[in-house]
Amino acid sequence: MILKYKISFLAVLLGGFSFLNLCYAQMSSEPVDTGSISPNFTLPNRYTDEMFSLYDLEGHIIVLDFFVHWCGFCAASSPDLEENVQKYFDALGGNKYGIPVQTVLVNIEAGAPDLTDEFVDAAGAHLVIDDFDGNVFYTYAKQNTIPTFVIINGVVNSVSHGQWEVVSNNVGYPGSGYMRDKINSVFLSVVYERPEITTQPVSQSVTTGHPVTLSVEATGDDLTYQWYGGIHPDANWPVEGATESTMTTGALGASSNFWVQVTNDGGTADSDTAAVTVTVPLVLTGSGSIAGEDIQHPNGNIFDQVLLTGQSIKLQAKPGHITRVSFMDEDEDIVQVEYSGAGTFTVTLDSSTYLAAKAPPRYNQSGVAYVTGKPSVVIEGADSSTYFSIFTVGKINAVNQALFPEGQEYGAQADVTLLEVTNSTGMGGMQLSNAVFSGSTGNIGIDARGVPIAVRLTVGDIDASGDAVPHLLFGSGSFTVAAGNPGLRITGGDLLQTNGAAVVVAAKEEQQPSLISQNNFKSDHTPQPTLSIAATFVTEDGDPITVTTEELTIE
Repeated sequence: MILKYKISFLAVLLGGFSFLNLCYAQMSSEPVDTGSISPNFTLPNRYTDEMFSLYDLEGHIIVLDFFVHWCGFCAASSPDLEENVQKYFDALGGNKYGIPVQTVLVNIEAGAPDLTDEFVDAAGAHLVIDDFDGNVFYTYAKQNTIPTFVIINGVVNSVSHGQWEVVSNNVGYPGSGYMRDKINSVFLSVVYERPEITTQPVSQSVTTGHPVTLSVEATGDDLTYQWYGGIHPDANWPVEGATESTMTTGALGASSNFWVQVTNDGGTADSDTAAVTVTVPLVLTGSGSIAGEDIQHPNGNIFDQVLLTGQSIKLQAKPGHITRVSFMDEDEDIVQVEYSGAGTFTVTLDSSTYLAAKAPPRYNQSGVAYVTGKPSVVIEGADSSTYFSIFTVGKINAVNQALFPEGQEYGAQADVTLLEVTNSTGMGGMQLSNAVFSGSTGNIGIDARGVPIAVRLTVGDIDASGDAVPHLLFGSGSFTVAAGNPGLRITGGDLLQTNGAAVVVAAKEEQQPSLISQNNFKSDHTPQPTLSIAATFVTEDGDPITVTTEELTIE
């Protein structure tokens, strides 16, 4: 029994505790110690004037921290308890089995309330009750000392401890690690430790069009997994079917982020975000060296420059960039092939014309060697975002006018055999006004059968000799996007074939193509007048077809 008299305290600091010298100082015969069942008690909340009862915290693990404001050891332990125990378990959503934790500071000093309030503020406590008579303190006090810490299980269906059982009763602060371990010793009827991620998914880089494999390792029983796209904790984009510790994506076309949530009945654990950077390799196959990337042109375009170093190369373009590959044609003009948008393009130099790399004899450009040959090009996977051009480097288009020796003559048009477009849904446009397609065998010209061209197709000329078959073939539904100078345009040529062959211009007779013949300039500023179209035209089946032509001179 406790005799209730006014309490006065005298602190005697010894061995890590503050000893209380009480005026009445009669303690109950047997304190409620570890393993005993705590009785309920009711005390006033210091700051709300509401009454607090221990049993109101049913379903929680309760930590009682008995203190007085003048206790130096209390001033050290209470803030640590709030920071490294209460906040620690708040962040986790409870102990490792998901049971919520609540610390309760119990003040047993009635005097100097302002100093008590300062103590509470410094501790960062949110739930404080007053035990001025010391009744609750002496329910648990094993010695007449503070601080005293009591951990009580308030969970009704725990198999580790009875409900309201004292889990730990310590005179003096045993440290946050000890307190966490004791709190984590309370579990429910089925013991599931909260998952803990031991190996995070790793950020990595892949090339466009390739998958990536991400994995996570976690401790715990009966784990389930769900991967998400995006940055943690955004759970709006679950990856369908990604419910294992390892996830392999589909082919990636853009940089992405992923994270995974690991779950069992003990709780959840979220991984860090893994950033997957998707890079776009310029050179896919063949022989080429990258001369420069992210080159800002005065016209605002961004170029990635590749130098062809062998007979063939397959390339693609980065999003928003133009890939340019360079070599020399048979006239020793430097030829530029430019490509942007979806798909890939392959440049192959004819083996009979191929020459090893050398300095360009018609240009002032030391230190750069170009292979030589007559090119053919194959485009695959294009769509309406794809644009393509071929031209020679000349005074009309070069930024650096010092490239050109005084009086040097140039062919000033790119010599090309064939451009094929396959496995494509369309193209935005093709600028071939500075290119002449020629050859003496097989198909020559442009074969884009079934591929509609959205804006325009300009061609310098096509001239078949021998048994070559000239093509100027593209899909129906072309040239439907309104733009300046739209449609099919022959720029400076007349389409007259040396071998007298008709130009294949349509897949079937029902198509009614039309074209415009207009003037142009070669890349060295040589003017090319508008010529009358001298060709005859056929379908793929060889049936004659009428092509409407218009002659136009642009001033």
